[in-house]
Amino acid sequence: MKYSFIFCRFTIFAAAILIACNIFSLRELFLLPDGKLHVHFLSVGQGDATLIITPSGSRVLVDGGPDLSVLEYIGDELPFFDRTIDSIILTHPDLDHLASLPEVLRRYHVSNVIMPSVDRSLPRYQDFLNEIREQNISVIFGASDLFLDLDNAVSLHTLWPPVSASDLSTNGSSLIQMLEFKSHKILFTGDADLQAENSLLASGADINADVLKVPHHGSLSASSTGFLLSVNPTSAIVSAGLNNPHSHPHPIVLERLKSLGIAVRNTAVQGTISMTFR
Repeated sequence: MKYSFIFCRFTIFAAAILIACNIFSLRELFLLPDGKLHVHFLSVGQGDATLIITPSGSRVLVDGGPDLSVLEYIGDELPFFDRTIDSIILTHPDLDHLASLPEVLRRYHVSNVIMPSVDRSLPRYQDFLNEIREQNISVIFGASDLFLDLDNAVSLHTLWPPVSASDLSTNGSSLIQMLEFKSHKILFTGDADLQAENSLLASGADINADVLKVPHHGSLSASSTGFLLSVNPTSAIVSAGLNNPHSHPHPIVLERLKSLGIAVRNTAVQGTISMTFR
């Protein structure tokens, strides 16, 4: 009887392990490359972070949010055994965009970092730069007309800032980049301001896109009517914190988007917003 009881417990334990392994394997299977472009606008509160996974499985993290919560979201989207991020893009060195990035560099193997050529004394930014130097990570300074192939089907075109941008504010020097996959286009804008928008419009650059990552969390300091008309997106994504002290997104910006027939989605309301492109 004793041996029968022990055998029964062992069988139940073994079955539980087997079921757990199968569930785990199924989860990992769903995280493998599937030939589609996945863009996850992560719900990191009052900040910005977007995880891009290309059809072949390349990973790009655009900004890192205001705290370490982005690490949990990355862990949810990537297989646990693969600690690789191909590229990190820092649109500009404000804390609500870079807070987690030093720790991301410590926990993941990162091939390169793309960022504007901007100098700031912010301690977390200096920590980020030190980590880049210690790990000898390749740095690409983003400026207009920089083209990068993220894989054989996805490209990233930097539209702003210009090569000489020393007179711009930190927000004004934000990278504005167009992500393209087949006929799909997504415009990332960081915290670009009205000056950046107007200069980009004056340059004649093609900024038409299906999806707009709304500049500066929907602040009134950006998203002019002229800019929105030129982008002409069907969808706009706002990354903001619920009841944040800056009143982002601004009601005027939301009304402006609505009046142009642009569907608005807000991470403060909907949480992480995931989009898949075939």
